[in-house]
Amino acid sequence: MPNRTAEELQEARRALKSMLRKSEKTLTKLTADSWQFRLTAGHIQGLSTALALLVGDLPDGDMEQAHQSLADALSRVEKIEPSLAEGSPQKTLATRRINALRIGLELIDLVQASQHHQLASQG
Repeated sequence: MPNRTAEELQEARRALKSMLRKSEKTLTKLTADSWQFRLTAGHIQGLSTALALLVGDLPDGDMEQAHQSLADALSRVEKIEPSLAEGSPQKTLATRRINALRIGLELIDLVQASQHHQLASQG
């Protein structure tokens, strides 16, 4: 992954794993046919895809859906981050999540670009 240190990637992995665990725990408390359940399930799929890509796996699944889910999550965190007190644990957590989600999106973009390039060269 260009322009990312091993430390940044490790921090992203930790933050994505944390978000995934929290989302999985939340999912168990939601009604299966609710919009919240569907939203959280999509979030889990996006986080799982990003984590798989971070460790070098190419997961099965809809990359576009994973991208959209991570982009939505990034938008939500970026919206609240400015209102958090500088130096607070909440600000630190939000900053780590923003960085991790951006890395996840970059990885998905790279895979999608590669897939589009392969399709274009075949056709």
